[in-house]
Amino acid sequence: MNPNQSGPAIFIPNQFLDSKYMSIIDGMIDAKLLKPSFRMFFNAMNTLCLVPEAKFDDGCFIRFFDVCDMVNGTADPDYKTDRVIKVTSKVTRYSRLKTLLKLNTLAEYSNKQRVKEFNQSYDTKPATVYVLQYPCIDSNENNANINQTENNQFTSNYRQARKIEEMHALNMDFGYFAKPLEQLGSMDILATYFNDCIRASNGITAKLIKKEKKVRNPETGKIGTLFIQTTTSTAEDAEIMLGDDMVLLNYFYSSINERLISNLTDLTAPFQNLFRFDKRSILIDLGLTDSGGNRDTLDASVSRVVNTLFSLESDSEGLWLMQKLGLVDGNGHPYSKAPVRLIEEVGQTDDAEAVELDELIKSRTSLRYFDIALPSFLERQINRSIQMWHESIAANTHQNLPTLKMFSRDKTLLLGQEKGLIWLINDHLSAKLARPGFSIGPVSLEAFLTAFSSSIITKTDVMTVKKLMFTSLHSQSFMLYCDEWHVNKRRQPRFMKLIAMLNHKFLLEIENVTPGYTLTTRISNLRYQFRVIRLTEAEIEECKERSALIQKNIEYAEDEVFVPFANAIFARAQATASKYR
Repeated sequence: MNPNQSGPAIFIPNQFLDSKYMSIIDGMIDAKLLKPSFRMFFNAMNTLCLVPEAKFDDGCFIRFFDVCDMVNGTADPDYKTDRVIKVTSKVTRYSRLKTLLKLNTLAEYSNKQRVKEFNQSYDTKPATVYVLQYPCIDSNENNANINQTENNQFTSNYRQARKIEEMHALNMDFGYFAKPLEQLGSMDILATYFNDCIRASNGITAKLIKKEKKVRNPETGKIGTLFIQTTTSTAEDAEIMLGDDMVLLNYFYSSINERLISNLTDLTAPFQNLFRFDKRSILIDLGLTDSGGNRDTLDASVSRVVNTLFSLESDSEGLWLMQKLGLVDGNGHPYSKAPVRLIEEVGQTDDAEAVELDELIKSRTSLRYFDIALPSFLERQINRSIQMWHESIAANTHQNLPTLKMFSRDKTLLLGQEKGLIWLINDHLSAKLARPGFSIGPVSLEAFLTAFSSSIITKTDVMTVKKLMFTSLHSQSFMLYCDEWHVNKRRQPRFMKLIAMLNHKFLLEIENVTPGYTLTTRISNLRYQFRVIRLTEAEIEECKERSALIQKNIEYAEDEVFVPFANAIFARAQATASKYR
């Protein structure tokens, strides 16, 4: 294929056309916002990245007309008859381009210096350069298009079945969830005792994870030992839950917690431990499209949470913790051994009358709702709290609310790639660094990661998690400074120094300390030093201003003016922390 050295060019960032991005495109196709043939165009873009027009450390340039040439003549999925895609004329090519621009899948590339360098390589007229990005669609327009499509596609029987389905779901006044979550939280016992006993990455395939924790009795000061062993079911495809699954679990807990608070005066013990979640609502709240692929991903995540079993065992000095967790017998005595599952799936349903169910199933690849229940130890805790709360009201005394104890989290943690790993790191730091000025490091990054998660054991595990961590922190959502960022052909990142802010609370610095470092140094030989500090309110505001600049233009991340400010924050850590001890 002879490349077109004219026409629009597209800059495609590294690791962009992955499965998550393609699932978004599939969702847009399912919602009738894109024709199915556009998936062929994105597949062609992915292929052309192997032989780009120009290659840079953070991405590559391809020609849109090359994409059209590759797609032209292939079978057209837009039609049931045997037709081929025809994009030979400039009119049809620019029509396709206009559609992508309208959906904000493409945007004008803002790096003018790089555009200039790219155009100087050719004698032709300077090309218009776009950058591939995540689609940003106006929700009102989106919903209007979807509703219009549904009216055209679905029969009156289907629409009648949907009305019955919604009516049945709404009859679950207490336990039905179909609205966005207002306040995201992280449950304290998960962050403290369970987060480091799950897989930190999907690249870790462990079927058994063991952890021994020292727990200090807050009343007596004596130190006990808690042994945790994480396993999953014996099914061949069963897996221990991931960080992404922990995010979803906390999403469930946060939603249930909101419902407990809003219905406090009407609660009686035992409360109805049955909650129905709308998959579409969850996916939208997580920043995803309601596609069949995303629903399958959601189902798989719930399955991992349900099948993951934590076997807890405590010595005599740690029984206070078993009692605190609600792992007690009928007489209120704590068990020394107990199995724990963090959620129970009651089932999945479309919740329609049997006569209408067939009509729904014909039009769906997965069921719309699933019903879940809190584990028995949490149910006992809440029932006891409800009783105590009503007793305190009758006695005119103050009593804590019967809700789940959770730390507030920013909902932006629900978005982005590798949100599970970022969530686990944030929870780990929140548990370790309770006050401004409290810090960790400098320590080797490898030492921090192995202490952070019991699933990270081998050198391969460390390299896998490091790659995901670097890629996540290098995003504009977190990064404050980066020096000499480079990604090789295997998409393995490296750099000299990276500074990032996590959850508007923590300042992280990762520095390359490899002796004799060059760009050809093997990835396995790279050594990084890590340190982190919890910020004060004033420091947070300064970092937010820096972050706002980078989100406008990522080139600000190379500005070294921020480095002395970050060093000053770490230098005064001890003095800052002394105010809160």
